[in-house]
Amino acid sequence: MYFCPSKKLRLSVSPKISLSQKIAQWRSHHFWVWAYIFFTIVMIVGLFYSRALISIATGALISIAVLHRGFREGFRLFFRQPAAVSLWGIFFAWALSGIVSSDTTTWLEWVRIKLPFIALPFAYSAMPNLRKKQYYSVLYFFFWLSVLAVLLVVGKYLYNFSSVNEIYKQGQVMSTPIMYVRFSIIIAFAAMTGIYLWKERFFLRFAWEKTATLIGVLLLIIFLHVLATRSGLLALYSAALGWLVQHIITHKNRRQALLLAFTLLLLPIVTYFVFPSFQNKVQYSLWDWEMYRKNDPTFKTSDYCRLVSVEVGLKLIKQNPILGVGAGDLHTEVMKTYDQYYPQMQEKERFLPINEWIFVWAATGLVGFVLFAWAIFFPLFYKKNYRYSLLLAFYLILLSNFIGENTIEHQIGYSFYLVFLLWMLRRPALKQTEN
Repeated sequence: MYFCPSKKLRLSVSPKISLSQKIAQWRSHHFWVWAYIFFTIVMIVGLFYSRALISIATGALISIAVLHRGFREGFRLFFRQPAAVSLWGIFFAWALSGIVSSDTTTWLEWVRIKLPFIALPFAYSAMPNLRKKQYYSVLYFFFWLSVLAVLLVVGKYLYNFSSVNEIYKQGQVMSTPIMYVRFSIIIAFAAMTGIYLWKERFFLRFAWEKTATLIGVLLLIIFLHVLATRSGLLALYSAALGWLVQHIITHKNRRQALLLAFTLLLLPIVTYFVFPSFQNKVQYSLWDWEMYRKNDPTFKTSDYCRLVSVEVGLKLIKQNPILGVGAGDLHTEVMKTYDQYYPQMQEKERFLPINEWIFVWAATGLVGFVLFAWAIFFPLFYKKNYRYSLLLAFYLILLSNFIGENTIEHQIGYSFYLVFLLWMLRRPALKQTEN
């Protein structure tokens, strides 16, 4: 054995990585994707069981966006996504109403409530690209969490079957984790989400999960008829009808279209005769409408008060059509209108206008209304997003609820709207048949 001096000894040395390169690698790591997924799931859980979780998740998502991208890069990415940018219009519709608001304290409170429309679009714009399985998995979690929540509600209903059916005759409903109207529209979207995942043949590990998903969908649909809230049923049937029209336009299969239409017509008829709660709710609603039509002041039910609140909103719009009364002065002006036109209504029977469109117009005027409407519809039509069936169903559910609720004027409502809209806007490239 000997050493040959003509040959150089080569040593392998790892290239030195600078601190800036290490930071860049840390920032681009898939850890950030899972951080977004985790806190999106936390927010979804909060929709059902904890407002505190919603606040925590919102703060965490904003922090993740800043830590991951930094402010400069975060805003650069944000302004490259027009659908997310458009949501700022909802915030500015209310912020601009401060011009005509004399009660600045109340106006600032409304502006504070609208801050998530600034923060969450920015946060989700900074999210790294998702893989299909990651995108579907969050929807899958939401679907099964909804099924679990429904099972718990149904269990309580069956335990108190007779007494719960009786309260339906008085216009009340069974106990739900959150206000029943908001719970029903979330469950309606969960049902459509389950159908979508079943159509896409998605499952995490076992093929039998697809069958379980279909069973879960049927449970949610039946539950909505047992719960028998008009908002939830209108949301469900609006989304189903939208999908039916989309199916006819896309596939042009008349036989399937007729079968689906027949199912949509038959389902409420069957449930009317099968479920006592649904039957009692229908009968109460018909009686309630008759009392409102007769304008009988001795019968001031919840539905009667809701309809009167809409009339109050229309009167305010007529008086202040362009700039509105101002978000800060809305409550004061509503009470004045009640005093003038409906003095017989007691304090507990007086509501702000219970219709999203009328509510916004009365507060912010035509200027704010146009800005609000643009912010709502732009994400749907941008790059023909309406061709994505799940987003279309989401919008139909949302818009149907705008008729009889101030859907996005409270934490549960705007969180539901923002988290699912922004999640769907960041969906990965899907097959052409899905668009």
